[in-house]
Amino acid sequence: MRRTKRSGEDGGFASLVAVAALPYAAVAGAGCGLIWHLSTGVADGGLASLNGVSLLPAAAVVAVLAAGAGAGIWSLVVQLRTNARLARLVHAASVPCPDDRERPGVVVVEGDERFAFAYGLRAPRVVVSRGLLAQLSPA
Repeated sequence: MRRTKRSGEDGGFASLVAVAALPYAAVAGAGCGLIWHLSTGVADGGLASLNGVSLLPAAAVVAVLAAGAGAGIWSLVVQLRTNARLARLVHAASVPCPDDRERPGVVVVEGDERFAFAYGLRAPRVVVSRGLLAQLSPA
């Protein structure tokens, strides 16, 4: 049986992540080349081969990369916590879908305001308020 492609499975997100990772891969490759160059120099001539070579630029690059990695990890932790909190709040405010129109991945919440939003990366969900549903045509 042939599987049909669902909306959002076109690889757009994976392409976006790949393009965003390219500069990091280039910096990592340059860092590996620098480490290889220094290690082969030390292996051939000992620590004396580093005389006259300033390691300050390399140390600065490593410090900037470490700070960026730390900030990225911290941001990821904050986003995961915030997403988990949002999921708990949505679950607490969810109500049964009116007119027996249950849809997988769609959550209806109580509220007179008209709003809808999406959240979740591994299990995406769309949240729709009852106020918005009341404004939609029954088609």
